[in-house]
Amino acid sequence: MPFALLRHLYTWIHGDRAAKPWSDFEYFDDKWKRRIKRMSGMIENETSFLDIGCGKMWLKEFLPQGGVYHGCDYTRRDETTIICDFNKKEFPSLSVDCCFASGVIEYLDDPRWLFDQAFRSARSLIFSYCPLEIQPDLPYRKSLGWRNHVSREYFFDTAKSIGYNRQTELLNFDGCDLYKFKSGNFL
Repeated sequence: MPFALLRHLYTWIHGDRAAKPWSDFEYFDDKWKRRIKRMSGMIENETSFLDIGCGKMWLKEFLPQGGVYHGCDYTRRDETTIICDFNKKEFPSLSVDCCFASGVIEYLDDPRWLFDQAFRSARSLIFSYCPLEIQPDLPYRKSLGWRNHVSREYFFDTAKSIGYNRQTELLNFDGCDLYKFKSGNFL
């Protein structure tokens, strides 16, 4: 059976998850640890971190010795979780070296807003995203609950307009791109 047909069957069975809250279909795949480990390789001199959409807080195990970790998500993950709903424009008042977002941005109504907030809080942002260049099938994207559908250029242009520069990128790593942007003040 062709892959496109399987995607359309999946969409038909599961419907448009983008119209549902994340809590209705939340799950965590241990394979995502590989992506988080690879993204943590982009950490340079950063020592404090805000894990945006922290989920199972897997980032903690890949941080440098002595790294200060703050997990943030829409629901409590442990007693230290900072609770914020990014689609309700909630963001913690916190200053860190690095905001880290793995597997989160696809689920946001307004990724530009999150970028603005992250860049106000940190000198660098490490994140993953599956752009239209990798997955252009909009019905399939929506069936996964993804709420925005943008290209790589969107992130490059957004970061540049805010004053951040692309530092590192790894295109199409396990089906998504990995990026690091840094403030122009810290290059």
